[in-house]
Amino acid sequence: QFLIITFPEQILFDSGKAQMKTAAEPTLTKVAAFIINHPELSVEVQGHTDDRPIRSQRYPSNWELSADRATQVARTLLELGANPRQVATKGFGEYRPVVPNLSDPDRLKNRRVEIQFSLPQS
Repeated sequence: QFLIITFPEQILFDSGKAQMKTAAEPTLTKVAAFIINHPELSVEVQGHTDDRPIRSQRYPSNWELSADRATQVARTLLELGANPRQVATKGFGEYRPVVPNLSDPDRLKNRRVEIQFSLPQS
């Protein structure tokens, strides 16, 4: 069993960027406190994009962008006191959309970071 919190892109990042917005910190402070208070949980930060190609020098593909976004969120959680032994990151690029990328509103739904909390398997 697991619980997933989804953060739409616009809450955490500007489009095509992986620098966290300062407005996201109060929410991530609460998430970090939850992690601190639940040391039994495994936490996976997952980055997702839409299907529009990105080809910048920093991000040759959506995989790099999604992985960097997940890493930035995880880094913020660690800076806020979360235990790094509990936290992992994954970048999925455009390969796990929640809806088909048929319109701009749908693409916006697919650009997200998800934080998955789970109990370790014994």
